[in-house]
Amino acid sequence: MYFAPAEPLLRYKSGGLHPVHFGDTFHNGRYTVVHKLGYGASSTIWLVNDAQTNTFASLKIVAASKTVTELAILQHLTATHDPMEDGSQHVVQILDHFVHEGPNGRHQCLVQEVLGPSFSGCNMETLYDFWAGGISSIGDGAPALRPNRARSRVPAQTWRLAW
Repeated sequence: MYFAPAEPLLRYKSGGLHPVHFGDTFHNGRYTVVHKLGYGASSTIWLVNDAQTNTFASLKIVAASKTVTELAILQHLTATHDPMEDGSQHVVQILDHFVHEGPNGRHQCLVQEVLGPSFSGCNMETLYDFWAGGISSIGDGAPALRPNRARSRVPAQTWRLAW
């Protein structure tokens, strides 16, 4: 199993990242943290259970000092794209968004559908398992790795390997 390195602890300061623990809840108890999915230059990403829909989602918590344009861009793409157009299935769906007040400031939070594994964290065994699972359509250059709209057949054990 691959374990990604953790983000530097120095990022957890005023204006920085929000400290999260398994079992923490967000947005009036709607989202419960189940697992860490990863981190980026200015955010951490968590697997959460949505108590309203009883489904999993990913929760991106952005550093307090960062301005987020991702939400506006994804909302624009969702509002203006034609769902019948090629490639539209590759637009990430924003399920919810809110601001969370924490010890390090106010954090923009984006709730999105859970996507597939990160290729940056894959080793050769993971890539082989992914390929052996069978990608049914890569003609457009980017297989959709969404469980509810999958154009690929990625076995569940492959998804867990990259987390």
